[in-house]
Amino acid sequence: METTSREEKAAVFLYILGSDTADSVLTQLPPERSMTMREQLEYLTASPPSPLEVDETLDEFERLMVLAMGSPATGPRLHRPDASEPDVVDEQCVAEQTPPQPRKAPSPTPSFEPTDDAFSDLQRLATSQIAGALADENARTIALVLETLPSKTAADVVRQLPASLQASAFLAMGSTKPPPRWLLERILRTTVEKAAAMEPVASDAGTREQRIAETLRALPRSYRTRIMEQIAENDPDLLGRLDAMLYVFEDLVRIESRSLQRLLTEIDSDTLLTALNGADDAVVDKVYANISKRVRAHLMEEMQLMGPTPDERIQEARSAIARAIGDLDKQGQLVMVD
Repeated sequence: METTSREEKAAVFLYILGSDTADSVLTQLPPERSMTMREQLEYLTASPPSPLEVDETLDEFERLMVLAMGSPATGPRLHRPDASEPDVVDEQCVAEQTPPQPRKAPSPTPSFEPTDDAFSDLQRLATSQIAGALADENARTIALVLETLPSKTAADVVRQLPASLQASAFLAMGSTKPPPRWLLERILRTTVEKAAAMEPVASDAGTREQRIAETLRALPRSYRTRIMEQIAENDPDLLGRLDAMLYVFEDLVRIESRSLQRLLTEIDSDTLLTALNGADDAVVDKVYANISKRVRAHLMEEMQLMGPTPDERIQEARSAIARAIGDLDKQGQLVMVD
């Protein structure tokens, strides 16, 4: 199908947008025009446009959008007969007479080498770059990109989006139908090109707080306690966030044996069993070395019988143990070794 007429180009554009959006647009057209466009769409459904036709249609649409949104100094202006400046053609003339110009993609930074796989390229970028590339996109486009990312990566991207886009992007994830693969690849490739041209944000509030927590962890308890008391006076919210980072489940391997035995008496067996599911061997071995043979045999048997456990339950159990570590440490009842 050659996209020569405006009707055909419009039909290709509606086809690209998807059936839901196309139906919404067609219901607002006069009946005769709507029927003609629907016939074009039926033809395109049976015989999809080529990638070249899609590129040409999107290029022209983007060019028209630039013209429509141009500033008074650079965009289209109405001709004034009494003005000394030359006549300016209107948008329709420009659209019909100016051949489509290839879009210039942002130049990727030298450190990033794109491949033919836009899906993997996207995951190689920093989340701050992806969020920056999506900041001026619509919710549907953002949702399509987020759905290709691992859940934790997608969550970090959403956190860095403008607040006005966060909720709408989530809602779109639940209602957006998957586009044709070639269209999704084009969207991802454009996102990768935009993101790669941006400098990754070296640090944000979360990573800064993580570094503060790691520094506090390295201090002796007496110094750490004094600093935490001062933070509590100035910023209680920050104290709460730091407190959650100071102690982690993996700290079990750093706890001296007598202290660990004391800690394990504070943790119920179900929580311990769930937390050890999939844990590093060093953590499991340290726990086994500090419980009785009877309890160890019971845990080992239960772990063999345990079926798949949701990640959320495992994380909850490990967080509970981390809180128990923190409580005993603040009471001065734990000895940690590096």
